[in-house]
Amino acid sequence: MHSSAICFPYSYHDLKGIREVRVPFHEAEGRIAAGQVTPYPPGIPWLIRGEPIQKKHVESLQSLMDVDYPLQGDGLDMTQKLLVFDM
Repeated sequence: MHSSAICFPYSYHDLKGIREVRVPFHEAEGRIAAGQVTPYPPGIPWLIRGEPIQKKHVESLQSLMDVDYPLQGDGLDMTQKLLVFDM
């Protein structure tokens, strides 16, 4: 059976107190998200705090931003930078 479960390498407790920084999309892959990004509609989070950022996240978010698709959340700003933990 195929599992689509996401493995989070750190607990929220582990991440508490770690500095957060904004990085350009092309530097975000492999980092740990420090905020949430949600395409709206439908309103289902695409990235959440503590999730490892994968290539698919970067490519999909860039595609959405290229067509001015509405995105919400504290993990993304309008300069196309993602909020990540500085680790």
